[in-house]
Amino acid sequence: MPMTSHDPELMLHALKQKAEEARAALHHSAQRLTVLKGILELAVSKNGTIEELRLVSETALEEATRLSTYFDELRGTVRSCVSLLDQVECTAGGA
Repeated sequence: MPMTSHDPELMLHALKQKAEEARAALHHSAQRLTVLKGILELAVSKNGTIEELRLVSETALEEATRLSTYFDELRGTVRSCVSLLDQVECTAGGA
């Protein structure tokens, strides 16, 4: 991705900020996934009907899949940011 900024320091700052935002989002997503796992564990240990357990499990697993996909997308975003940061640092170092 070509850098269009004439100020590598500004671009570096912006990319670091975006990377930090992505890391925070990853952290929150992981926390939500952990909570979801706890809900599933509780549902399994509860003395509900088989139908209740099936519905809770299906819903929870759907949510876990969505969160897992989101987590993977954010991880890719962080990797992209790190790569861009490397490019900016090279540009700044060569200036």
